[in-house]
Parts: sequence; C-alpha cells; structure tokens
Amino acid sequence: MGTVEPFPSSPPPGGPWAPPGPRGTDGFAIASLVTGLAGLGAVPLALGLVGLQRTRRSGAAGHGMAVAGVVLGAVSLVAGLVLVAAFAVGAVAGIANLARSAASPGSWADDSSRVLIDDLAVGDCLDYGDPDDTDAVLGVDCGSSHEAEVVEVVTLPGTGAYPGDDAVDSAADAQCSDVVAGALDAAGVDTATVGYDYFLPLPTAWDAGRRDVACLVTGGDDDLTGSLTTGTLDAPAAEVPSV
Repeated sequence: MGTVEPFPSSPPPGGPWAPPGPRGTDGFAIASLVTGLAGLGAVPLALGLVGLQRTRRSGAAGHGMAVAGVVLGAVSLVAGLVLVAAFAVGAVAGIANLARSAASPGSWADDSSRVLIDDLAVGDCLDYGDPDDTDAVLGVDCGSSHEAEVVEVVTLPGTGAYPGDDAVDSAADAQCSDVVAGALDAAGVDTATVGYDYFLPLPTAWDAGRRDVACLVTGGDDDLTGSLTTGTLDAPAAEVPSV
C-alpha cells in the first residue's frame, strides 16, 4: 500500500485576525490647543469640550490637548473680561471727572495735575510748581491749600508784532490789578493779605493772535483756601502788630 498523504487544512475564512491599527489624534483637540495658545478665549474652550467628548467615546489620542485647550481658553476668557471691566471702570471715572470739572470750577481730577497755562480758566486754583516749567502749572482742587486762583482771563489790546516784554507786562499789570481788586471788593475780601499775579502770552503766541492774560489772586506769602469765584475764599489772616 502506498502512503496516504494528510488532507491539507484550509485557512479560516477571511484570513488571519490582526489587531486594529493605532487611532489618530482628534482634530478638535488639536484645534483647541492651537487656538488656546493663540489666546482666542471662548473658541478653544468650546473646541476643547467637544474634543474631550470625542476622545472619550472614540479612544482617539488628544485628551491631554483638549484639557490644555479648555484651561487656556478659560484663562484667556477671564483675562479678557477683566481687561474689559478695567477699561469700562476707567472710562466711567474719566467721564465723571470731566463732568465734575465742568460743573465746579477748580475741581481737578487729581490733587496736583500738570495744566498748561493756555488751558487755564476762571475759577481754576493752582500751585506754581516747577519754576523751570514755564508752560504749565499744577492744578489744585480749590478746597485744598493753593497758591493762586484764576479770577479772570483778559485779552490785551493791540495789533501787529509783539511790542516787547515791558509793554506787555505793563498792560497786563494794569488790567489784572483792576480785575482782581474789583473781584475782591465785590466778595468783601480784605485786600491787605492777598495779592495778584498774571501769566503773560509768549511772543510766539502773540504773533499767532493769542493775547490772553490769566489774572490771578494770590495769598502773598501764605496759601489760599477756597475759591474767590464761588464765594468760599478763606484769605490769610492779617498779622496783628505786637504791642
């Protein structure tokens, strides 16, 4: 007898089994991380939440990216809200200060603010500040101690070129002495303890047609409190001669 060959076995239907390949990284998770690094606020937050759900269901990679995107989105969103709130508070405070300055002469936003001499108006109280700063003074609330107050802004007569420092000073002195004396007399303030001063227009301003002079009431060697314009001026007391 011949040798019987074994019957060859056939492979199982469908071929040999192989495990599934590795899953890719979830696109929403990637987008969440990228937009979070860019600080786009609510965008990475929303993408990250979707990415967390997708990676949890599918098992795809990217769970950590989605978490990072959610965190970055939340941080940037809170930071943005804080900035908006700070801007809004600053804007409201600025509007309130402007309204208060318009409603009450001499009520500056700060106790001591640099104010250009050309911007001074009647009722503004001030300290002279830095003597080297010839363009500005320190605006002070009239309720605080201050060195001077603007009583009137007068315009000097004249046309043509700048007539010289002496001529301008003489004209300003004559007008301001009368203006301040009249205001003190009308308010019933003793002139013995107060004086007057003025700011002259610069030659360049004169040639440009700006010839305004700010006339000031001063406390002499002492400071003033209150406002002559509003009738609340507290002038320095006169010294009583010793016997």
